[in-house]
Amino acid sequence: MSESLVLKCRDGNEYYVKFTNNQTGPTALVAELVGYRLARGLGLPVPECDLVDVPAGFWDPEDGTAEKITINGQPPATGVQFGSKALGRSMDSVVAQSYLQQKADTGFPLADCIAFDLWTGNEDRCANPGNFLICVGPDRATSFHMIDHGHLFFGPGWTAKDLNERKVSTNHPWGPIYDHFSRHVKGYAPFEGILRKIEGYSAADLVSAVSDIPESWGLEKETADALVSFLAFRRAMVRDIIMSNRNHYREWVRPDENLPNGNKLGAI
Repeated sequence: MSESLVLKCRDGNEYYVKFTNNQTGPTALVAELVGYRLARGLGLPVPECDLVDVPAGFWDPEDGTAEKITINGQPPATGVQFGSKALGRSMDSVVAQSYLQQKADTGFPLADCIAFDLWTGNEDRCANPGNFLICVGPDRATSFHMIDHGHLFFGPGWTAKDLNERKVSTNHPWGPIYDHFSRHVKGYAPFEGILRKIEGYSAADLVSAVSDIPESWGLEKETADALVSFLAFRRAMVRDIIMSNRNHYREWVRPDENLPNGNKLGAI
């Protein structure tokens, strides 16, 4: 678990800020930043994120209120941290799950979210209602947002050795959140669009996603290279993982069923 605090920054916006001294360590911040960059590159709905520079002495105001604020039992770290911009009004997690159960067609990119998680090794979202938000606008229009990517790469605290060993995993995690999502994975080829984007993610873009990580987060070159290798290796695995577990998706029309024009469908 990587705790966060809401801070108002100089741009006038509030950010959920995660700190290097969180319970799971600085790799959680690396995963957050890399996950944000990858999701943005795929056009997936994630909040705007940025690096937040917390100045030395920020937690030591004269009135002593900072003594009440802790991260992992310690004062929050100063220096460069990870910030996710606060969104507008969102549904309570219980209400959000009920909404997914009851709504016939949300229009949300839920198949895309699942494919992204399989690519990046995120086994947390499938059962964690805190890893997505459904926001409600002034006109009552709803929007879906993927949040909290600290558990990418099969959990925090990883090393280069861990990444090289874990990248071959073919596990398709499942839980109540994915069960809700699966109700909205419909049609003849619900995954095809996102799979083509993932499979087409260039080597240069993968390197860019893992570049310019703050030095204070302690990401060594060997580990950064292992992250790129992990993502490059798994690009071609996601399609097979989904096909091997398509029984999860009750609304997905089978590829061997006849299309209206009598043709067969090969895409997923």
